[in-house]
Amino acid sequence: MLQVCAEALHEHLAFDAVRLWILDEATPALVLRASVGAVPPNDYLVRVPIGQHKVGEIAVLRRPHITNAVQDDPTMRNREWIREQAFVAFAGYPLIVDDQLVGVMAMFARHSLEPATGDALNTVARSVALAIQRKRAETAVSMLAAIVEGSTDAIFSVTLDGLISSWNRGAERLYVYSRTEILGQPVTRLIPSADAELVNATQRGEPVPTIETTHRARDGQPIPVALTISSIRDNTGRIVGGSGIARDMSERRRLEEQFRQAQKMEAIGRLAG
Repeated sequence: MLQVCAEALHEHLAFDAVRLWILDEATPALVLRASVGAVPPNDYLVRVPIGQHKVGEIAVLRRPHITNAVQDDPTMRNREWIREQAFVAFAGYPLIVDDQLVGVMAMFARHSLEPATGDALNTVARSVALAIQRKRAETAVSMLAAIVEGSTDAIFSVTLDGLISSWNRGAERLYVYSRTEILGQPVTRLIPSADAELVNATQRGEPVPTIETTHRARDGQPIPVALTISSIRDNTGRIVGGSGIARDMSERRRLEEQFRQAQKMEAIGRLAG
């Protein structure tokens, strides 16, 4: 996606070198993600610490740097390479969304930049920043979805009307209902009325502790579970549903029963002796 943006700047705005970095917040540093045109020798700008070099300074200052005299700009490094390439102009823009820096884009040209080009670049910078943010959000959502789907615990969500709206593979294994069978069904099909009231409580915004309870499988068999329920809120903070995570406690219950039986037999043995 960013490479396409760089190529568009190169082609449509006639820049001779275009580079796009995204912010790695963990370091923090700018990491090169797209490049078109001339590249400096021994390219040291693949990863740029925040505050270093021109692009790092743009990230700190959070304002564009534009010049039509780049060969004589004292703030530019590697001016020998700039002169060799016969570059005349430079434009560097921070990529910002909701006051959060997400990257930097920088361009060189062998011709002077018109004032209208700066206006166009402002628009482009906003669009590229939004694209980076959207891609990150999509990646985060995809990762979260993969974690939920791959969990061994049963994870499901419920609408404000008490209808099941999502169902992972762990829930399919535990309750023996397929996703197509259970979606849109009332949550009371699985859980007792007391637990359903806990779901209602989370939808009112009330905190609910993890509890041990008994649910029902598709064949009616009881399933001992540890149940965690929480509210689901939208971007405005409004509660739009509830989520449940149910962990199968059957094995633990079985081991506890074996332990109790062993203790009982030990007590009987002591009495008999």
